[in-house]
Amino acid sequence: METQSGLLEAEEKYVQENSLNCTLYIHPEIQLSGIAVVDEEKKMRLIQEMPTDDFFKGRAGILNLRFSKTFLVISPKKTSLIPLDLYDDEKDLGFHTVIPDLDKHYFSVIEQQNCVASFLSFDHQKPWLSILKDAELIPSSKIMINYLTSLKIKYKAILGLNFYERFFEVVFLEDNKLKFYSQFPCATADEFNFFILTLFEKLNLMPALLLF
Repeated sequence: METQSGLLEAEEKYVQENSLNCTLYIHPEIQLSGIAVVDEEKKMRLIQEMPTDDFFKGRAGILNLRFSKTFLVISPKKTSLIPLDLYDDEKDLGFHTVIPDLDKHYFSVIEQQNCVASFLSFDHQKPWLSILKDAELIPSSKIMINYLTSLKIKYKAILGLNFYERFFEVVFLEDNKLKFYSQFPCATADEFNFFILTLFEKLNLMPALLLF
């Protein structure tokens, strides 16, 4: 019977030998950052979390490997959603899905709702953007919106909340259509209660009729 450490070593060896056939996902944060590696059959091969500083001190050898695709999944500093129909030039849009100049907004298509996320990064994310210039940048809002849209639910409305250290994201769908997205500061429980109750009032939502 293999031990957990033995399984981890086997998966790490697999990734080292087959990285060109794998996809790397990185979620950078200030203190702890996580990585996930998926093989060509969409099977999760490796999940690791370690102090962010270790990634930049050469202790995370996985960053030295070459992958078929690398994604940076970030919590955006600020996000605006724009209807996809407003973009006439698909070539320009495709270019912006790869990390552009650090001083510009980033863009990513949210396929499930036919819109584009225009977003900014936090300062602590910029070292990752500088090092991994060929990586594709994905805002957490895109993942949440696509995931909630794909859910098969019996409820008319669904509300998604994504929490971070000092803010939270809100996604509201009605009849499987995106109706609202925003970010709110949330350093304390009182701040969260204030914003979520205000949101219920402004959107005329009844918690009992929502799926969270």
